[in-house]
Amino acid sequence: MAERKDGRLDIAPQRKGTRKGPTQDRVAPRTRAPAQKPPRRADDGPLPKPRTKAKPAPQSAPPKSKQAPRPSGTATRPAGTTKKAPAKTAPAKPARPRREAQPPRTTGRRGGTHAPRKRYRVLRFVWRVGVTLSLLGIIAVGAVIAYFAATLPPRSQWVVPERPPNVAIVSERGDLIANRGDTGGRAIAIEDLPGYVSQAVIAIEDRRFYSHPGVDPIGLTRAMAANISAGRLVQGGSTLTQQLAKNLFLTPSRTIERKIQEMILSVWLEIQYDKSEILEMYLNRVYLGAGAYGVDGASQRYFGKPAEELELAEAALLAGLLKAPSYFSPTTDLERSNERAATVLRAMREAGFISELEEAFARQNPATLATPKVATSGGYVADWVADVLPNFAGQVTEDIVVETTIDLELQELAQSALQEMLTEQGAEKGVSQGAVVVMDAGGAVKA
Repeated sequence: MAERKDGRLDIAPQRKGTRKGPTQDRVAPRTRAPAQKPPRRADDGPLPKPRTKAKPAPQSAPPKSKQAPRPSGTATRPAGTTKKAPAKTAPAKPARPRREAQPPRTTGRRGGTHAPRKRYRVLRFVWRVGVTLSLLGIIAVGAVIAYFAATLPPRSQWVVPERPPNVAIVSERGDLIANRGDTGGRAIAIEDLPGYVSQAVIAIEDRRFYSHPGVDPIGLTRAMAANISAGRLVQGGSTLTQQLAKNLFLTPSRTIERKIQEMILSVWLEIQYDKSEILEMYLNRVYLGAGAYGVDGASQRYFGKPAEELELAEAALLAGLLKAPSYFSPTTDLERSNERAATVLRAMREAGFISELEEAFARQNPATLATPKVATSGGYVADWVADVLPNFAGQVTEDIVVETTIDLELQELAQSALQEMLTEQGAEKGVSQGAVVVMDAGGAVKA
């Protein structure tokens, strides 16, 4: 055994006959030979089963990396020395797949990768411009509305004016002789009218009445498009609430200022009143031609009956007068009025208010004008009653009904007798007018 310069020991086998050095005086320890078992005899019984111990499944060792051969002349590690475990390293990451070769990018104006990016920039620019213009438009509209709203009276003075009172003069049997007042008819609650009266008005004038807040943007847009395409004013786009606001507060002039004020007041009406109240005020105040205001006044004027007794064809005729009361008036052209009523009936069917059968029946049985029940002299009776009424009722501030002792049958007989006498003897005696007063035994005027 010799010590090398690097500290390792070379162990060489000892040759026979060589002299032992001082380092070889040690004596190897004696080892005890294993005891031999006695031979097995035949009567010892069966052999015991050997005990086996489950061994864990051998783990597959990682593949040994190939090492370069150690150069000759280097000493090997002596037996008994431990080998240090190699340092643990992180598992190698899988290699990334190689990308396929891509064509070179082009930067030309036509096509290439810059074309989608440029298109996106253009769309974003258009979007920003659109949003900016929209905001500026909203601000401008708000400024215009605020300006015209400032020209209205103070908010505290916005009060719906009272409807002019009506004086209904009736005979001793309750038959109407005449109405005196600005409206020509009495105010009627909406629940007392037949349902198709209000439905006819809504179908032809404002089909979205129950859904808009007083102003209908859809209707305004449609009317604007129709006016632009026609090159003139063919549609107004006003809702029933706007028409009521115009009748109550504004003049009938057609200006931008009046239109904006009408929109503001219509929104205020929607806040103050519900839909049924607005519809009731409208039906009792709207002008329907021939000096009649409200559906009751028009019903008495054209059909000689109260509004509660209107039929479907008659209600359609009245609703058709709203567009142009003088042009579609039945006293001017009944055939034209019925054609307009047919348009209203079609609108009611399209809105789901009536069926096709009801529409066909109303078309086959159009409205007809009633012959006045009261002779022309009934106007003289009504004028006489209106003159003496303040002495009995004072100032009239609401609708009233005046019952008289006039007998209409006797009134017609007296008028016929007077006209016959004037025809036969008027020229001979130089008389063209006359008067008859008929009284009973109690002094009541009968005719």
